[in-house]
Amino acid sequence: MKKTALILIISAVCGCMKAETVLSLNAPSDFLKPVTQVEIDGNNVFETTSVLLKSAKIFNVEPGKTYRLKGSFRDTSTASLKLYFGIIPLDADGREILPEHITIMPDTNTELAEDAKAGDVTVKLKEAGTWRAFDRRWRIAFGAMSDGSDLPNREISPQLKTINSNEVTLVQALTKSYPAGTKIRAHRTGDTYIYNAANFIPLKPEWETFSGIIQDSDLRPGTKSARIVILSLPPQPNAGAKMQFKDIVLEEVQ
Repeated sequence: MKKTALILIISAVCGCMKAETVLSLNAPSDFLKPVTQVEIDGNNVFETTSVLLKSAKIFNVEPGKTYRLKGSFRDTSTASLKLYFGIIPLDADGREILPEHITIMPDTNTELAEDAKAGDVTVKLKEAGTWRAFDRRWRIAFGAMSDGSDLPNREISPQLKTINSNEVTLVQALTKSYPAGTKIRAHRTGDTYIYNAANFIPLKPEWETFSGIIQDSDLRPGTKSARIVILSLPPQPNAGAKMQFKDIVLEEVQ
């Protein structure tokens, strides 16, 4: 996976910036999915298998401010776990902003040549020249504005399957209808979330601290708030492999 503005600090976090805690995760109830808390050397730490953990709490993202996400992790299995640790950008309504909502493919603005109806698996474009470079991560964004004011755009088709002349075939049928002349462009899927603290980083049996800085330039268009996200990924067939983590904190730094 491509790293996004990754700043990784292992075993030490720079103390040169003044920090104020914005959000900390200290109890199992601080997560949307169940996570176990165990006692290690007199201290409570979290233990989990390969489960996508999202914080139940969200934090507001204020323009111009800088944040630091940090936490300590270790692999308690022998499965060579990889860590994802970062944030989930949310819009003003608390909905997740995914890559396909905001990742524009250049020079793909065009419009529908014919009506595209719910249930259709083919869509006809007025101009499809630049679309012929597609791959299966591409999708059609409907209601596209040339100035990007539609972002994040949630009027997104299923992924593209083939292109023949100006006719696009989708892997699944459309669920909504759009009239001829609707402005469209190509968007693309990518990393689901922003793994600014650890992006597929190997874990060790010893505790290590991972840290990432979050700035305006790291966020997706339309971001108003965010959740913390944690995922350990083992190679198959080790889905039950466990890791432990502690001291999960989101700070505002100056």
